[in-house]
Amino acid sequence: MEEHVDPQQKSENSPVQRLEELFKVLNIKEAYYVDDYNNIDFLPTVISNTKRLFLEDRAAEIDIIYEKRLELNVPDEDALGDQLIAVWEAMEEPDKLVVLHRTFEALQLDFNASDFEYTTQLKNSFPNGFLKCVSPDEWSELVNEISANPEEKVLILFDQDLTHAQNERFKNGTTKGQNLIVEVKASDIRENVYCALITHIIKDTSKELEERDRIINDADSRLIKSDFLALAKERIKDPELLCDGIKKTLLNGFFETVKERSLKVIEEAREKARISFERLDTYDFDTTILRSSYSEGVWEANTIFRITDNFFEEEVKRLMIESNYPKVINPILKTSKRISDIHFSFDQNSQPYKEKFKLMHLDTYSAGDQINRLHSPIENGDIFQITEGKGTGYYILIGQECDLMMRTDPLGSRGSTKVATLAKVKVMSRDDLQKKIDSKSGHFFANKFKLDYFIEGSSDVGLISFLETFSVSLDALDLCVFHHDGLSSINVAEPVFDADLVSSAWEARYNKLLASYRKDAVTLDALLGQVEKVDQAQREQMKVRLYPKLCFTESLGMGTSYSKNVFNFGIKRILHLKPDGADYLLERFYRHMARTAEQHDFATPV
Repeated sequence: MEEHVDPQQKSENSPVQRLEELFKVLNIKEAYYVDDYNNIDFLPTVISNTKRLFLEDRAAEIDIIYEKRLELNVPDEDALGDQLIAVWEAMEEPDKLVVLHRTFEALQLDFNASDFEYTTQLKNSFPNGFLKCVSPDEWSELVNEISANPEEKVLILFDQDLTHAQNERFKNGTTKGQNLIVEVKASDIRENVYCALITHIIKDTSKELEERDRIINDADSRLIKSDFLALAKERIKDPELLCDGIKKTLLNGFFETVKERSLKVIEEAREKARISFERLDTYDFDTTILRSSYSEGVWEANTIFRITDNFFEEEVKRLMIESNYPKVINPILKTSKRISDIHFSFDQNSQPYKEKFKLMHLDTYSAGDQINRLHSPIENGDIFQITEGKGTGYYILIGQECDLMMRTDPLGSRGSTKVATLAKVKVMSRDDLQKKIDSKSGHFFANKFKLDYFIEGSSDVGLISFLETFSVSLDALDLCVFHHDGLSSINVAEPVFDADLVSSAWEARYNKLLASYRKDAVTLDALLGQVEKVDQAQREQMKVRLYPKLCFTESLGMGTSYSKNVFNFGIKRILHLKPDGADYLLERFYRHMARTAEQHDFATPV
């Protein structure tokens, strides 16, 4: 029976206690560490190394190694070996390890003393007596022991390199830790075991998943992702990081099962959606796609994929019902959640942990290189960066869709809408944001909005203040649509934009902007020519007043926005806040704008 673990207590307990809570969730009764340095009699190796030194007439070094415990005036190396057995048996375990290390060092042979230290550290990270250290030579007995208790779950940590074991199949290097995991899969204990592979090949957590993929590829279909997780041996030095690696090991099989079940639904739904879309006919094309898109002022291709998304979503729901997906998945998710609720402290910005930041960024924003290369229309939630001139930094567009939509009557216009609102976005760490919140009284977010995971691959946030907004030219922002890098720039003498990349409404908008800026260029060239005749002291000030402005009320972007047929406002589109976030931002902004001031109590003295 699984025991309930209170997630509220997790942070108050030590890593060992939290690890014990993990084991209780899954009813894991024992853990094993299979390593070639466990339970091994190194006496034969020590005798062999010492005899070699003796035969090389290196008596002085032997004296140092054994601290003169050995009588070296013996007839031959065998007599020395017989004497060494008695000396070895009288030594304490730590002293034996020192002697072993010294013999390897004297002969310039590889010896990794840290493996012994790792075992001690590993034991200390587990509840007392919970982790049993076994040698690969004891593997068969261990399998039989686990098989004898089919109701009990166990965790097995396999060292990858087992070459110091005595059995020949380990000594020659042909059998590694991953080979024992393959044997687990083929045995009766496969349903009872959670496996992790501890490897020294990878030095940090950033390479763990990559190494597992390599091992699986080399295993020639005998291993899959759900079988094990590869963990860097360096984790053992940090109990929190080690315990979290074990936590991920326990979650691994659950996720792979969820993923497998979900992929079946996704793949079948995708095929069904394709068939449904294939059934659309010319009448649907005329009415549902062309006419509706034209009347709504949206790109016809967006309508096509919106219809496809609808087909796909409906098929997903239908298949979830048919396959009893919730009944299968929910018990797994509930158990996984209980595991996930037990937290460990470590650097969240290290790999692969910060991959979650990329996933959250992807879930929250559309990438600039996508929206710009698709020449997507300017929309509520578009995020810009001023890279030149004044006010450099990030800004987000806040506006009603009906105001920003490109109209078809007249074609390529927004009616009377000429101005958009940009709000300043200040990037900061979560810790710095919390300090700001703690330093303020009242409702901190009453006039602010938080953009989570603003920088890709980071937990940094973007903080918007509704008190720091700017009215900007939609003409300048619309230029971003026609540049594959999202730049607000146009060369009126050599226009290079391919109008077939946008809808008819935006093609008309481009032509209107090109004509307007060409007219402005002619006027500016004439006026700037006259300004050159003005006194030097007034010339630059007059020029700045002539140039088109990005912002009507403040100095933003390029002050000198025109030069030799090229307009450049110093701003580019870099991201788009997806609809859920953008719609909520718009609602919050208008709620702030429509707030009612508190009634003034004129009877109370100040």
